[in-house]
Amino acid sequence: MSQQEEMLARMATILEARLALDESLGVTHLSVAPEIIGLTPPAKRPHPKPQPHEPIAPIASAAPIVSSLPAAAPSKEQTAPEAGQLRSSGQTDTPKLPDSFAMAPAAPQNAMRPQSTQTAKSKSEIEQSEPQHLGSEQKLEAIKPLCQKALGCEECNLSHFRSQVVFGEGNLDADLMFIGQAPGREEDLQGRPFIGADGEMLTDIIQKGMKIKRADVYMTTIVKCRPQGNRKPEEQEVNTCLQYLDEQINIVKPKIIITVGLNAANFLTGQNLTVNQMIGVWQEYKDIPVMPILNTSYLLRQRRHLGRGNDYDKMTWMHIQQVMRRLDNA
Repeated sequence: MSQQEEMLARMATILEARLALDESLGVTHLSVAPEIIGLTPPAKRPHPKPQPHEPIAPIASAAPIVSSLPAAAPSKEQTAPEAGQLRSSGQTDTPKLPDSFAMAPAAPQNAMRPQSTQTAKSKSEIEQSEPQHLGSEQKLEAIKPLCQKALGCEECNLSHFRSQVVFGEGNLDADLMFIGQAPGREEDLQGRPFIGADGEMLTDIIQKGMKIKRADVYMTTIVKCRPQGNRKPEEQEVNTCLQYLDEQINIVKPKIIITVGLNAANFLTGQNLTVNQMIGVWQEYKDIPVMPILNTSYLLRQRRHLGRGNDYDKMTWMHIQQVMRRLDNA
């Protein structure tokens, strides 16, 4: 077993143990100090205390981060795969990280979730954005009725609380398709997928790492409306939206699908695997190769503690490299 495979196996075991601990404690956003997992934390920065007359801002919801985590700790019957089964790039040396993963100090906590530039509006004041699509005339005509149906959908409870339907966007002739779990706050406000802080990170991975324009891939989510509090979508909600996702995949016909987060991968493939069993392991959906990667919200949280270029960044970059090689050989 190479040093790289040993590193991936250790990381996967640590991550799965951490998730099991969170679940046992009933905490969905537990922050584990870096030293617990054997890594040196960045130097602590003093935070000024708020003045007595200033209210303390509430902590931002961590639900987008845990959208990549399993709903429950694995049962005793579930066993982790051998280390050799974990997907690696096949290299023996640590892979060189692109600018999107470049080494840098950890960002301040308040820099991770920029405030929306939109003024708060009521649901009735927000006008539905028209999805931005490129591609052949035939595919553009095929996506229109599906899009209109989704924009008016009220088949599940998610429709009662959304600001906008987040249908998807991108090139309908794309070779690569990204699928997340659900829209977040920024996506719900603007009607576009992957545009919050975690979406900016994914865009950097695509454009700076893979050297592909964001407009040249297709991006969407399992469910098209934001769940309240960024919770995990329920089974009925997922089943309702899968009709739209299936048609999107049939129209785009991507060569490879990348699922962002564990839940997105499990929902798409109809499985209930753990992080260790799913992330970085090639799957298949309708004869299309699927590469599950860690949720970018989770990666951002790790950067807050460990800085850029940490082991989770390295593991994700190795998974992206596998996709790039497979695209080159397609």
